Amino acid sequence: MNSSNSLRCFISTLSDCGYLADRQQRNLVVDPTNRPSAAAYEYLAPQGFRRNGNHLYRPYCPSCQACTPVRIVLDHFVPSRSHKRNLKRNSDLNVAFEATSSEDEFYELFIRYIQSRHDESSMKDMSREDYRAFLFCDWMGTRLLTTRLNGELMSATLVDFMPHGFSAVYTFYKPEESARGLGTFAILKMLEQAQEMGLHYVNLGYWIEQAPTMSYKTRFKGVELAFDGRWEPFDPNRQYTPDLTTQQLSPEQ
Repeated sequence: MNSSNSLRCFISTLSDCGYLADRQQRNLVVDPTNRPSAAAYEYLAPQGFRRNGNHLYRPYCPSCQACTPVRIVLDHFVPSRSHKRNLKRNSDLNVAFEATSSEDEFYELFIRYIQSRHDESSMKDMSREDYRAFLFCDWMGTRLLTTRLNGELMSATLVDFMPHGFSAVYTFYKPEESARGLGTFAILKMLEQAQEMGLHYVNLGYWIEQAPTMSYKTRFKGVELAFDGRWEPFDPNRQYTPDLTTQQLSPEQ
């Protein structure tokens, strides 16, 4: 798969949006016969593309362009007081990159998290095979950033290793430990590790201005949003009206 301006894509069927209750969603999915690469994925990220299993997709919703690519640029990142408190609160945890795994401890934690946080989602009934297909990929270098307390798994973040940065795919953690802020802690540890490796950014997927559950993504110094395929610094005083219709892709039913 090359990174040209013309990709063979397909449009998914409409379904209810998981973030904005009054809207519907559908995706533009890159033809799975075009095997992607990490470099092509990095090129497509500011166009709004994300990875789900082996597939690349981007939102292609009627009358809505709210999903905005977001990343943190390491050269501009400085931890806030809140972030420093988070790091101190979780200093008893052991953090490591581990191989991707569908072993019981990961799958069971994933299901517990989904059932606690997204009980109305169809994801709560995922089988082990569904879980693997959703998270893992055979063309991307991927690891699990884990946190453990005395060996017990507390959280796991699936992280794609891009040529110049990390891309966070999904984080799940023990629901009863939500006060620790393990999602934020995982981002802080990704930033720390990426800096040590000489990388340039950590990609956090999408930000939706109207979704309060995503507001944490813009609380990091050094945040950039992508518009028209270009990254620009986040302005907390600006009201955003994202437009991701930037490339002349050729979707086919």
